[in-house]
Amino acid sequence: MEYATLMVHLELESENDARLALTGELADRFDATVIGIAACDHTPPPYYTNGSFVQSLIAQDRENL
Repeated sequence: MEYATLMVHLELESENDARLALTGELADRFDATVIGIAACDHTPPPYYTNGSFVQSLIAQDRENL
């Protein structure tokens, strides 16, 4: 079996050395590339509006995340 790309979830608030080392070893073994994935709850406000509407959009985006 061959893998062209491996994706690894990275934590924004903690160390990722161990999981990156393991992912790197697997990528070498399968001659694959690595993509790191991380998510946060920071939602930039839209630039086309303001006020309470923006606050409701931010709250909705955070709930979705």
